[in-house]
Amino acid sequence: MEKRIKFEHLQRRFGIDKEHAQRTIKWVVLKECLFTLKRTNPQVYYPTSRSAEVKKFYSENVLNDTTGIDTTGTGKKALHKNGVFLSSDDLLKRKADSLLEALILTHSSPRNIHNIHLEYSIPKRNYHDVEAVPQHRSNAKKIEYRIDGNIVKFLYYPTGTATATIACTKSPFRIETSDDESEIHSYLGQVRAKSLEHLSDSRGSIVPKPSQWLLLECDVNIDIEITSTLQLAFPTIQIYPNVYVMQIHHKLPCRSFFSVLRMYVKSIEDKAFLRFEGLFSGNSPVFQTLQNLRYPRELVNANKGSVL
Repeated sequence: MEKRIKFEHLQRRFGIDKEHAQRTIKWVVLKECLFTLKRTNPQVYYPTSRSAEVKKFYSENVLNDTTGIDTTGTGKKALHKNGVFLSSDDLLKRKADSLLEALILTHSSPRNIHNIHLEYSIPKRNYHDVEAVPQHRSNAKKIEYRIDGNIVKFLYYPTGTATATIACTKSPFRIETSDDESEIHSYLGQVRAKSLEHLSDSRGSIVPKPSQWLLLECDVNIDIEITSTLQLAFPTIQIYPNVYVMQIHHKLPCRSFFSVLRMYVKSIEDKAFLRFEGLFSGNSPVFQTLQNLRYPRELVNANKGSVL
């Protein structure tokens, strides 16, 4: 893999000492122009613009002669190639038996979203067209409907606000490719169709198109299948990154756009997964947010001073 960057490259190119080179590299990493896959000696960095290419290269170029620590429990060791820590083919095919194995597998596992909260507006007068009993206090009219196996909960408020919540926790939507986005677009079209029925909107003039809906909240997750040993032993972990960042604000003026981070065991059908999950809260058009979640670095740049 060409275009790797080390401290010594800066020393030779610019005639600076090692300490100066290290400070320069760290500054560029903080600006998110460079990234590294794993701690190595010497440390190796790559241009952020080539992150997909770099990760693909290392996932496809695995040594047959393995070296490193044994993380599989089978006598085969985890791999090192060009100074970068990699999991073996055997590890990729088996269930994770430790948190370390699960963390390694997150690099090659798809991101998904679930627990999706959407909002859109309708004319106040059309609230009365919804045939449902108003809820206590809020007077919201609630209707639940199953769409492709997922329960979608609609709430219509007297103020003209309408919300749709898609739990889909056991069948989350993948957000890795443009095809994944197209599937979500299609699904939201089905959600809108149900809302049109609720409001007897045969002309489509009352319920706005999904492109005008706001995504208020969703969970972004990566699921790693695990063994029964890890399933029984792993505790639920939940942290609030912005709370910790505030405590060191004078040293690191940044914030996370995930307000909550979780790790917990999730049972789906007859399998157990370790779910890495971040709660995203926002108030922006749904398709724009999906783009940001596919390319989180752009979202970070848009919210200056933020980190994942």
